Amino acid sequence: MKAQSVDTQMAILQELHNRLLKKIEDRAADPAMQGVTGGSTGLLVRREIRVGNGETQRTVVNYELDTITLRKLLAVEERARVLMECVHRP
Repeated sequence: MKAQSVDTQMAILQELHNRLLKKIEDRAADPAMQGVTGGSTGLLVRREIRVGNGETQRTVVNYELDTITLRKLLAVEERARVLMECVHRP
């Protein structure tokens, strides 16, 4: 398997980074998130949880920090940093 050039790897990482940021930006612009504290940051996700049984069952909405997207974003940034260190190493 042929190794990818640094430029190709950086382009892929940039595309992943852009997609993750777009996901955050889209969520921040969602009108449904505007009334939620922190919703305009785009860093929260809506989770619906069913509570109770039978006739007493109801749906509770929680808003949580989107740690999955944040971890992915940080991993892409870390990979880009490491790649650039390798390129600029004396």
